Formats: sequence, structure tokens, C-alpha cells
Amino acid sequence: MSTAGADNTTIHRADKTLLHRLLPALVLVVVATGLYLNTLPGPFIFDDEPNISADKSLRDLPQVTQQTMLDMVRLHPGTLRPLTRWTLAVNCAIDGLEPRGYHLFNLLVHAAAGLALFGVVRRTLLLPRWAPHLAAHAHWWAFAVALLWVAHPLNTQAVTYIIQRGESLMAAFFLASMYAAIRQWQSPTSTGRWLWAIACVAAALLATWSKEVAIVLPGVLLAYDWVMLRPGSLKAWLRRRGALTAALCLVSAWLMLRSLGTATQEGSSAGFGLPVVGPFGYLISQSGVILHYLRLAFWPDVLVLDYFWMPAIPHDTPSPYVTTLVMRFVFWQSLAIGGLLIASLIGLIRRQWWAFCGVAFFMILAPTSSVMPIADLAVEHRMYLPLTCVVAIVVIAAGLLIRWIAPSKAAKIGAAILILTTAALGSRTVIRNFDYLSPIHLWDKMVIDRPDNPRAWQNLGALLLADGREDEALFCFERVLSILPNYAAAHAGLGDIYLGRSDAARAIAHYESAVAIDPQSPAFHYDFGRALLVVGQTDKAQQELSKAIELQPIYPRAYNNLGLLYLYQGKLNEAIANLELSISQDPEQPEAYVNLATAYERRGQPDRAVDAIRQAIDAAQRAHDDPQQKEKLDARQQEQRMQKLKARLEELSEKAGPAPASP
Repeated sequence: MSTAGADNTTIHRADKTLLHRLLPALVLVVVATGLYLNTLPGPFIFDDEPNISADKSLRDLPQVTQQTMLDMVRLHPGTLRPLTRWTLAVNCAIDGLEPRGYHLFNLLVHAAAGLALFGVVRRTLLLPRWAPHLAAHAHWWAFAVALLWVAHPLNTQAVTYIIQRGESLMAAFFLASMYAAIRQWQSPTSTGRWLWAIACVAAALLATWSKEVAIVLPGVLLAYDWVMLRPGSLKAWLRRRGALTAALCLVSAWLMLRSLGTATQEGSSAGFGLPVVGPFGYLISQSGVILHYLRLAFWPDVLVLDYFWMPAIPHDTPSPYVTTLVMRFVFWQSLAIGGLLIASLIGLIRRQWWAFCGVAFFMILAPTSSVMPIADLAVEHRMYLPLTCVVAIVVIAAGLLIRWIAPSKAAKIGAAILILTTAALGSRTVIRNFDYLSPIHLWDKMVIDRPDNPRAWQNLGALLLADGREDEALFCFERVLSILPNYAAAHAGLGDIYLGRSDAARAIAHYESAVAIDPQSPAFHYDFGRALLVVGQTDKAQQELSKAIELQPIYPRAYNNLGLLYLYQGKLNEAIANLELSISQDPEQPEAYVNLATAYERRGQPDRAVDAIRQAIDAAQRAHDDPQQKEKLDARQQEQRMQKLKARLEELSEKAGPAPASP
């Protein structure tokens, strides 16, 4: 009996220990899921539209898979983030254009990143340098760091904003690579070290294929080894870590070569040739940006999707004024950030644990917040991975302080503070996620938080116009021009409003302004040509529509309007050629089939006109039945359109006469 009792006690203790270890991980997953469940109904927003909804190539998963495999190894890839794009194609194959599945994937990636962070911190606290202080409760310290990071609202942009999954994917693999590197060092066998090294390099590759920020991973691991592992000698470190470090450096070097080639391509949003701000101006501006990031890390009260952060020193600033601008606007900001960086470097030399977090923070931000100009100077999702460093410093420093002040009650005080802080951060996260459920609400809130952001007013105006709220959209577009008179898209928006109100003269004036400001935009030339066609200025309309096609050869709507123009001019052969080309580029255009039917009718080919109308009816029905069709007519509008098409079919069928008998 006593032996059986002892066995049962041993089993009970083993079960309790296992639960003790698994509980933090389970809680992390539950918290991450609970905080982001309300994102699932959220629609596509902002850059989701061109990169997901409008990218029809994503709907061919085998083709995207093949392209992804090639882009992973090419020196000049089609995209530097092939893995991120492939995950979007997988979502598209499973969910179509229903955002719920995309949001679920982002949620799971965030939970995985939280688990990876938990593993990194826990394994770090089990190292010999921490053994006397924190190793006994390493899993609870790691749980506190990971929990606060998972709940932090500053992460919402990287999780809730679908297209920014590249940031969270990269972070998850980055942390997984660090975890594997720690395990590689701790492994007692040669086989184990090689297996963990392979896992480390594989995770690093996946991180680089998700987002370019992973390029700093070798540097972060070198700093980690210096501070946390404290190798006894260079020879011993090279024997244990040399091959792994060389492999990681090769991965980053390959990413750098690929990035430099892509950044020099025309239309790139990053590179030293950006006209808005040069390397020095970008670097100077980042002091204020990083201070803003740090403020949000401690007090995330106002979160903004699109800052439209202006450079402290524009690229074209005359040399005599540069010093004045630096001293007046950014000196103290640069001094503060420079002081933090210098302190971190000095602490790193002395192998202080907090210094590793500080150096890692600056290293991870370096690709986006140093000398490489990027079109957007400030975006919150860039703090997704660096925030782990801030949270780790705060949690461990606060925990050590509490243990020093009240050692006997440290656990209870720490648990209470953790629960209250998690509740505060988590509630802010849930509230922020609700903002994403309505694009109009999101941009409306943005113009309140950033009233001098013309792009926010522009996007709000475009959404209001699409929603039929013309007067409010008109106010937004005029507000844009009051801030930035040369904002081409605002002129185009006003042109759309006035054209819809049959005020062609004012519409043409605004479209002409848009074309003058941005002559390389095919959409502005198309809109201008469409408006000119309405007032009968066919020669100039033809020039603008042809220019739109020259700039964008695959432009079915432009070909349709050009065909309509030739139809008005009586040039039936040219009209038919352009309309058929429009349909070949996009077969789902009922109006193009209708125009083609009219052209065939006028050319004396009623049989072909009948076929075109039948195709128009089929296209209209497909558009209405397609669950992925965004701009779908309601039931009454669809019924009216189908009645008109059927009446037109009956009219043409009478002209065509009975069909010839089959032979």
C-alpha cells in the first residue's frame, strides 16, 4: 500500500509540474485569442484593397506558390516578402475575399509570436547568470513579459491590419530563431546542437522571407551571446557557435543584396533616391518618431493608422537653414535618443542585461528608423518586435525592485500589478480593434487625432463618396486642398462629385488639375478623358484615354470608353476593336458588352449584337451571384438592370429575325 501511495504521489507531482509549465502558455493563447476575437468581422482597409482585394493574381495559388519558390532564391525577386504574399494567397484560396479567415491567421501568428517570446525569456532566465536570482521562477517571469506584450495595444496595427502580417510573421520567426539559438548553446550533445542550429537558420530564412527587418538577426544574437551567454573564450565560442553565426550572416548578406536591388527599382517606397527626404533628414526626423514610439509603449492613448509624419528637414532645404532647423526643432530629441543609444552601448560593453535590450531595440528599428529613407516616416507596426525589448526591461526591473522593497510579499504584489496592467492594456486593445470594424469610423477618428493629415481627410472623403455621402465627401476633399493644395487625388475626388452632379465644367477643371500635378497617373488621365467625353470634346478625350492606356496597357475601362468614343464618332471598326480588347482584359463588364452590341447593330450585324447582349446578361448575373464581388447592385437595382438588358435583347432579336435552321 505504501509503495502504491508513493507512486500515486509521484504521478500527481509530475502532472502538477507539467500543468505548472503549460499553464502560462495556455493563458497566453487564450488572452491573445480573446483580445483579438472582435477583429474577425473587420473588413479590408487602406492598403488591404490594392494588395489583396484588387490583386487578382493572388487567386491562383499554384502560380503564387511557384513564384514564391523562385522569389525565395532570386537575386532580383518580384517581392522581398514572398512568404507573406504566399500566406495571403493561401487565405484567398480558402476564404476568397471574406476577411474573417485573414484576421484569424493574423491572430494565430500573434499568439505564436507571444509563445516564442515566452520561450526566449524563459530560456534566458534559466542561464547560469540568472540562476541565483530568477531561474527558480523563470516561467512566471517569462509569462509576465509575454502576457503584457501580447496584450499591448501598440501591437494592434501589426495584428488587426491584415496587410501588416509581414511584421508579425517576421517577429514570430525572428523570436523562434533566437529560441533555437539559445537551445543550440544549451544542448549537451553534438547532434542536438546541429539540429537546433538547423532550426535556427530555417527560422531566420522564414523571417527574411516575411520582412526585411530580419536582416539584423545575426547582430542581435551576437549581442545576446556577449551579454547573456558570456563565453569563456573566443575559441570556445567559435567552436560552439562559429558555424551557426556564419550561416546567419550569409542569410542576412543575401537579403541585403536582394534588398539593395529592389530598393533601386522605380516606384520603390524605400531607398536613398526618395525625393521627399534624404538620408540625413530622415535620420534627424527619426529622433522624434522613436520618442513618440516610446511614449506609446508607456501610454498608448492615441493610436493612429496613418501619421503622414512630415520630415524635420525636407530634402530641398537650403544648406544655410539646415543648422537652424536642427537646433530649433530636433536637437533635444536627438540628444535624448543619442543618450539612450550611448548608454546602451556602454552597458553592452559591461555586459549589463538591460543594455542588451536597449541595443536590440535600436538594432531592430535600424532598418526602418535610421538612414534608409522610407516614404512613411512613422508607422506603429514597426514597434511590434522592438516593443518586446521595452516590455522586458520594465517587467524585470519592476519585478526586481518589488522583491527588494517587499521580499515577503513580492509574488502577491507582482501578480496584482500584472493583472491590473494586463486588464488596462487589454481593454485598450479591444477598444482599438473596434475602430477597425468600420473604415469610415477609423478614418473619421484619424482626422480628429491628426487634423493636419491630408491623406486621412482624402481617404475619409473617398469612403464617404463611395457610401453616397457626397456633401461630407466634398467637405473632406476641400479640407485636403486647404492643407495641401497640390494633392492630386483630392482634385480627382472633387471631379467625381461634380461629374456626378452634371457640373461637367467644374469636374473637368479639377481633373485637369489632377493630371497637371501627377501626369504619370493613368487613373487621372482616364477620369479626365471620361469627363471630356461627357461634354463631347472627343478629340481631347481620345488623347487622355490613349495616354491612360499608354501608362497602363491593361486598362479595360479605358478601352471601353475609347470604344464608346469611336462609337459616337461613327468609327465602328475602331469601336469594335477597342471594346473587344476591353472585354478580353475583363470579361465581367456588362456595359462593355452593351456598347459592343450597339456597334454591331450599327454595322448591320444584328446576330452578333444579340450574342453580345446575351453575354451582357450572363456577365451581369455572374457579378450579382459572385460572393467576392464588392460593388454589387442591390436586388431592386439588379432587377431593373436585367429588365433593361432583356428588353434590349428582345429588340435586337426582332431585328435579327429567326435563327437559321440547323443543317
